[in-house]
Amino acid sequence: MKYILIIIISLLSLISEEIIAAEADFSVFSQVKEIAEQGSFRQERRLKIIKKPFVSEGVFSIQNNEFIWHTKTPLEAIYRITDTTIEETVDGISKFKKLDENPQMASFFKVFSSLIQLDKEALESNFELLTKGTISNWHLELTPIKEPIDKVFKLITVQGSEQVKSIQTETLSGDINLIELSYD
Repeated sequence: MKYILIIIISLLSLISEEIIAAEADFSVFSQVKEIAEQGSFRQERRLKIIKKPFVSEGVFSIQNNEFIWHTKTPLEAIYRITDTTIEETVDGISKFKKLDENPQMASFFKVFSSLIQLDKEALESNFELLTKGTISNWHLELTPIKEPIDKVFKLITVQGSEQVKSIQTETLSGDINLIELSYD
């Protein structure tokens, strides 16, 4: 009898964890989409060949089909991406490119925008998704399944609560990029 009770409690515990994970999977996508998409970032790049991480900070926004990534330190650079163009401004000099001229950068910014907004459809079309945690403290692992993303990234991990708090990418070469986000 004692063993049957332990087995039943164990099964209930597993079922409860699966229900919480399913709730997190469903709710994560619906709750984050309602958040304003602008704020600050701190980015730490750890390249496998360099011991000291490269740290940059700045602001971002996603509004009216436009993604803006403005690095303020240590070097100022602004990337403005629309549905058709990429504008790169460094040292006050702007360069415009059509998205079809730079498909890798276009793909990266579209994926990054989808990550910040947790656009479930866009993410499911490019990644295998695994959601862990609870609604208030979730963890999403994305394994790339489509080119060109799968040729660069091994794994992307997104963490958050009401908003996306951090995005970590691991490249196939072993480089790690951690982006921590805060919102206005």
